[in-house]
Amino acid sequence: MEVNFKKQLAERLEFVNSLLKEMKEKEKEFEEYCRQAEIDRKFIYNQKIINWMIRNNKKKKKKSNP
Repeated sequence: MEVNFKKQLAERLEFVNSLLKEMKEKEKEFEEYCRQAEIDRKFIYNQKIINWMIRNNKKKKKKSNP
């Protein structure tokens, strides 16, 4: 009976360790996803600012050249 208990305990410990390993892998994947999303967000924001500046610059040139 004690041998069976130790075997079950070892199996459960192995299962828990595999879950912890998987959780760490998913955490790394999520962190990478968040990092990339932040890079993309900043890129899009900067593109919007650049486009806004270009549009405003064209409007100013049209107003100054009658």
